[in-house]
Amino acid sequence: MRKILPILILLFALNCQSVSAQSQPVPCRRTETIELGGNLQFGLPNVVPPSEPTTFATIDAVASAMTTGPVIDSLGVSHTLHYYFFYIGAPPAYWAFQIYVDGSELVGGTAGQPVLMNGGNATLIFIFPTIVSPVAGLGAMTITPPGLGWGSGASATPVTVNTILTDSSSANDLTVSEMSGIQCISRPLDFDRDGIDDIVSIDEVRGKWRIIRSGAPREFLKTFGRAGDKFFAGDFTGDAFPDLTIYRRRERLWMTCESPNYNCSSPSRLTMGSADDDAVVGDFDGDLTLDRAVYRPSTGVLTYSESSSHGTVRKRLRKNVKVLGGGG
Repeated sequence: MRKILPILILLFALNCQSVSAQSQPVPCRRTETIELGGNLQFGLPNVVPPSEPTTFATIDAVASAMTTGPVIDSLGVSHTLHYYFFYIGAPPAYWAFQIYVDGSELVGGTAGQPVLMNGGNATLIFIFPTIVSPVAGLGAMTITPPGLGWGSGASATPVTVNTILTDSSSANDLTVSEMSGIQCISRPLDFDRDGIDDIVSIDEVRGKWRIIRSGAPREFLKTFGRAGDKFFAGDFTGDAFPDLTIYRRRERLWMTCESPNYNCSSPSRLTMGSADDDAVVGDFDGDLTLDRAVYRPSTGVLTYSESSSHGTVRKRLRKNVKVLGGGG
C-alpha cells in the first residue's frame, strides 16, 4: 500500500455565527469537500471495503486513503466524520468512497464502533479512465446521521459532501485534503428559528408589527416606524435571522431593529439617497445578507450599500421603472 501523505485540514465558517448547544437550530447548509489526488489508476493493490466493521482499526487496515474532518450540527456541536477511499479494481480503475461516524456521536450508539452514514447507504463508486458514476471524477452525497440522530439532540441537518478524485500519473503518493464549510441562509420570516416562516402583519400608519410564530411563544409585538415609512423584514446583519427594517424617505434614512434582541429604540442607521428615491432591498453582493438600496427614477440610478464590504455601488438602469425587491 502506498504511503499516504500528511492530511491537510482547513476549516472555514462562512456567514454563520457560532451557536451554543442551548440555541435553537440555525438554518445552515453544511458542506464538506474531500479530494483524493495522485496516481489513481495503476500500481495500487486491490482492496475490499469491510462489511459491518466493528472497529476503526479494521477499516484503517484495508483503506487505500483516509482522513477525518469536523461537521457541525444544527445546535453548533462539532462531530468527527471519517472518510475512506478504497481502490477496488483495475482496469478500469474503480474507487469506493465511504463515510463513517463513531457510535458515541449518536443516540444509542456504542463508543468506538464505526457506523456508516445514511443507514449503511453512503457509498460512492468512481470509475477511471471513463467516469461512469459520478461524472468527471466529482461526486456529491447528502448525508444525515444514522439511526435516531446526533447525541447532542440536534435535528438531522443534511450535510453535502463533495468528493473530488484528481488523477496524476506522475505522482508517487496519494494525498487527501479536506475542507469543511458552513453557509447559513436566512429564512426571511423565521423569527422563532424553527425552519418555518412566521406570519407578519404591519400597521403602517402606527408602525405596529405583529409576528405570529409557528412555535411557542406564539405572538411577538414591536412598535417600529411610522406613517410614510417603507417596511421590510429579512436578514440585514448576516446572523441568518430576520431583522425589522424601515426606510424613511424624507430623512434619507434606513433603520434596522436587529435580531436577536430587537431593541427597536436603538436601531442601526444608514443614510443614503434623496427624498425622491425609492427603497429597494436585495442580496446584490451574493453574501446571503440583504443589502439596502435606493433607486432614483429621474436618473435611473440604483445605489446600494454592500453588506460584505460596506462599500457603495451604483448601477445605471432605465429611468422611471419599477425596481423589484422593494417598494417606493
